[in-house]
Amino acid sequence: MKESLGLSISNNIIRYAKIRGNSKELRIEKIGLKFYNGNPKIAINEIIEETNSEKAIINTNTIDENYYYSTPIIENNDKIINRKIDTEFENFCISRKFSKDLTIGKNLFHNEFNKILGMHIYDSKNNLINIYRIFEPNQIKSIYPIATIIKNLTKINENENVIIVNLEEHITITTIVNQQIHTILKMNFAMLEVLKEIRSEQESFINTYNSLKQTTIFVKETKKNDKENSKKLTKVIPLLYNIAERITKIKTHYGRIAKIYLTGFGANIQNIELYFGQLFSDVKIELLKPYFISPQINTKEYVEYNSAISLA
Repeated sequence: MKESLGLSISNNIIRYAKIRGNSKELRIEKIGLKFYNGNPKIAINEIIEETNSEKAIINTNTIDENYYYSTPIIENNDKIINRKIDTEFENFCISRKFSKDLTIGKNLFHNEFNKILGMHIYDSKNNLINIYRIFEPNQIKSIYPIATIIKNLTKINENENVIIVNLEEHITITTIVNQQIHTILKMNFAMLEVLKEIRSEQESFINTYNSLKQTTIFVKETKKNDKENSKKLTKVIPLLYNIAERITKIKTHYGRIAKIYLTGFGANIQNIELYFGQLFSDVKIELLKPYFISPQINTKEYVEYNSAISLA
């Protein structure tokens, strides 16, 4: 059976997941996280050794990717569509005074209201080279934007509109329509800024990180909260409300959203499903759970590691 290791690298944190299996059966062997300062190379090698992944396929994530959206295209030929998206993106680069040749990207496109809409996902070559440099030679196989592969963890039905909110240091909101990605919204450093704002001078980053996960959002049925929790909520709630405003715009555009999946370490915040459930009473709110995990297993055991699982 194939072995693969997904490494989701972020600011000071590496989340990892080792998976063994094939197209018929998948099994998570190990999940975890490791904190680091500076260059993550030592932490990466420690994870590979601790998970016995020296011979495994290793994938990781882009860190600073961007998304360019084309104007509507009236064509049915894939080659022409790709050429038009590339041309538009090149003109965009010229307008922003940087060279398309210094980027690496990929096109996605879909049919929406009888028009073709394209998205160009790109990152600078320097950023991608720097990612390769934190690994040993030939150690890593692929680099993916997490926002584009997180959807592989759930079975989405045809004609079903779904939103996946990944509540990690860089928050992403992925909209999927008819099993195709239509939009990706990225909120750079949003959750990381919350961590910085609630961290006291004496507190370590690790303790702040764990403390944020234990925050409780209080709704009607719950008890009165304490001062420490209230302080964290003054930073958390405005961010969640900002996310909700963006979801509202998506709902307005597409008319109906069947489900909103929450994932990432921020999805561990207590009652976060109830919070979004009150704002979107017509939508089913769920924590994202890999489809191959037993229904008997608590979803919160995996929700923090979904990015790494999707990379594996």
